[in-house]
Amino acid sequence: MAALAAGGTAWVWLRYDFEKVNWTWGVVAGVIAVYVLLDQLFHTGTTGLAEAAAHRRAAADELVELIRRDPTDEALLRTVDEPYPLPVRWRTAPDRFLPSWRAIGRSSSALPVDLAGGNGTLWSCYRSVPSGRLLLLGPAGSGKSILALRMARELPVHREPDTPVPALVPADSWDPDREGFHDWLVDRIGRRYPQLAAGHPRRDAVLRDLIETDLLVPVLDGLDEVPEDRLIACLDELNALPTQRFVLTCRTSVYERYLTQGEKLRGAAVVMLEPPSPAEVADYLVDAAPLHQVDNWTSVATTLGDAPQLTAALSTPLMVAMARSAFDQPGTDPRDLVPLARERGQRSVEDDLLTRAVDAALRSRRGSQGLRRWEPETARRYLAFLAAHLESLDVREFRWWQLANAQPGPFWAFVAGARTAVAVWLTLTLSADALTATAELVTHPPTRNLLDALVRETDALAITAFLLASVVALIRGSGRAGRERPRRVAFVGGLRALRVGLPGALLGGAFLALSTFSFLTAFAPTPQLVALLDRVPGLPPWPDSARAAVVVGLLSWAYEAVLAGLRVDVAAPAAELGATSVVETLEADRAASVASALASAATGVLRLLLAIAALRLTGVLSAVPPLPALVWAGVGLGLG
Repeated sequence: MAALAAGGTAWVWLRYDFEKVNWTWGVVAGVIAVYVLLDQLFHTGTTGLAEAAAHRRAAADELVELIRRDPTDEALLRTVDEPYPLPVRWRTAPDRFLPSWRAIGRSSSALPVDLAGGNGTLWSCYRSVPSGRLLLLGPAGSGKSILALRMARELPVHREPDTPVPALVPADSWDPDREGFHDWLVDRIGRRYPQLAAGHPRRDAVLRDLIETDLLVPVLDGLDEVPEDRLIACLDELNALPTQRFVLTCRTSVYERYLTQGEKLRGAAVVMLEPPSPAEVADYLVDAAPLHQVDNWTSVATTLGDAPQLTAALSTPLMVAMARSAFDQPGTDPRDLVPLARERGQRSVEDDLLTRAVDAALRSRRGSQGLRRWEPETARRYLAFLAAHLESLDVREFRWWQLANAQPGPFWAFVAGARTAVAVWLTLTLSADALTATAELVTHPPTRNLLDALVRETDALAITAFLLASVVALIRGSGRAGRERPRRVAFVGGLRALRVGLPGALLGGAFLALSTFSFLTAFAPTPQLVALLDRVPGLPPWPDSARAAVVVGLLSWAYEAVLAGLRVDVAAPAAELGATSVVETLEADRAASVASALASAATGVLRLLLAIAALRLTGVLSAVPPLPALVWAGVGLGLG
């Protein structure tokens, strides 16, 4: 196609004039526009709606399987539910938290509904809310996140085709000032489940369709972890979307504080988690205890209910889980908690359990994430630094790839300057031989002097680059190294990518062919270029400018098509929300960095060789510098 377009353009130009070329391409553009318009008119409508519904249902079915098979969630629930899930119950919230039941029921005759329940029935509770909006409240550590996670996995194996799918999404990254709710939700679902609708050419549209048709119900976990200056904006935006279905978890104290300055969530039913009873906690700790701790926990269990401070400390599922893990190693004795609670109170028990739980996690043989190589004291110091860093940023979600932001601005301005200086020094050092060889071939004195100066003054140029880059980074405050997200290497080519890339390759080839023809018509081709064209087999006896245009168009088309089919994205966002481990994500990020460096070096070599070839064929250079020197120069340009 590119060759045909270039040849046809050349023939029209040679036989008539350039105005005919413009007229011809105008007609072609009009025909294409009419074709696209007719195609949109006759291929949309009921067929398009049916296809959209089919894609939507397929994506919902795929999402259900991805949620069920999520290894991170499965491992977490398996750990929490051993030997059995700690009983969790909820009740309908008091009236001060609820809008009117008429608003919840979407009817003037709606009556109150008893939403009390427990132990794996939250999805059934949600389905009984006519508005499809449910708020789950509870104190810190009461089990809101685990309950939300269980809810997202409560769907039966054989669900009805149009049954909505609950999907867990951490709420702390939502910033209404930066993006709307639906835009943010599409991004988070796509990143948490990168395989979802991965083969669809309009993946974001499919995900958005899932959300806007209420086939996906977002389970927004941790609204209390949203920075306070954003929390009111988040709830206000949810109120501005009165038909948006969702499940939302939040600490009771945070929502109560919001109600003093905002309005209730419109149409949202509210339930509150209740603490497990002392008898349930006592039975669970004894049943979950290792054999060597059964008698000790039995002794502690007899005091629960009678010791108010200890009972209060062990009143949430989080603290119960910590107590269980803190005393699972030999040499520990849970009976120490009884006098500690009596003498120093609830807070001291909680602090002691947290310290012991960290030590137990670091010494545990169950973990496979490399935790045992850290000494507990060192680990506590590092964890304290991370906690202080997160507190200073007013965020709760730890993103290791943004940890660099903990360093002050001048430090990263220095790093930005050093990075620029290394890039300049590396580029000029690796290009020294090529620059020297090129200077010997250039006849223009100022150009030759410039090339010689680049070789001689490498160190001075690197120092100058360091100073300039440091000052610019310090002024702009852009020297920080933290990234928005980690990266991974992803193959995004294939037959579909080849088909999508072919039209662009054809247009690019035609454009380059036309540009080549125009240039060589205005400027006579060099003897070297004519000799090269004579050696190309199969070219018709056309003028040199037309033959060169055909060759350039075909080469460009083939290059772009192959590039589209074999495309590898070396900076694809890693699925940090669904990563099985930090180590795995970090390794993917490092692999992406290495692959990016290799790709940059290869691209630099290719572009430099093409530039030298063009200069040689146009007669600017009388000869070609040594190939090894050019390769090293290309590597330096790419890495720099």
